[in-house]
Order: sequence, then structure tokens, then C-alpha cells
Amino acid sequence: MKKIISFLLFACLLNAGPRLAHSTFDSKQGAFLTYDKLEHFSGSFVLCSGICRLGVSNKKAAVTAFTLGFAWEVKDAFMPREKYGPIGAEGFCWRDLTADAVGVFASYLVNKYVLN
Repeated sequence: MKKIISFLLFACLLNAGPRLAHSTFDSKQGAFLTYDKLEHFSGSFVLCSGICRLGVSNKKAAVTAFTLGFAWEVKDAFMPREKYGPIGAEGFCWRDLTADAVGVFASYLVNKYVLN
């Protein structure tokens, strides 16, 4: 089972990188489940799991990963893409934050009940 979970973590990490270059990041338009949301989910999942694997407690890893996701959304709110280019965004998006939270929660559950 640990090999399957490790493979899924690796697959999520592989998915996030290439998709970043091709995504339109249309967070405020369209359906809830876009590739952008998958990137937020998988990024938060991998980040939380990675922090936990460094020896940090599962709860602290989850809080840290969610806090970083929240901070990124706050950054998006104050840095428009027109002015800051690729590091900017279209603004704060609760859908992105929800995808981050679901990714962190899924990682928390996997780390608590499957890997330990």
C-alpha cells in the first residue's frame, strides 16, 4: 500500500509541473474543477506530505501547507498580472483556496491513517 501511495504522490508532482506552463489560470471563470484546481490540490497534497516526511508532525505540516496556500492567494489579491507579469494573478479566489484545503486534508488523512 505504501508503494501505491508513493506512486500517487509522484504522479501528482509530475502533473503539477508541466501543467503550470500550459494552464490559462482562469480561476474566476468556468467550471470549479479546472486544471488550475487540480494543480492547487496536488501541490498542497505534495507540500503537506513532503513537510510531514521531513519529520514535522502531521498537524503542523497541515497547518503550514494551508497557511502557505492562503498566503499565496493573498499575494494573488494584491499583485495583478497586468503589472507583475507571470508572478501576478487575477486576484483572490476562494475556489483555489478550497482546492488547497482539500489537498491538505487528503494528505493529512493519508499520512495519519495509511502511511503511519
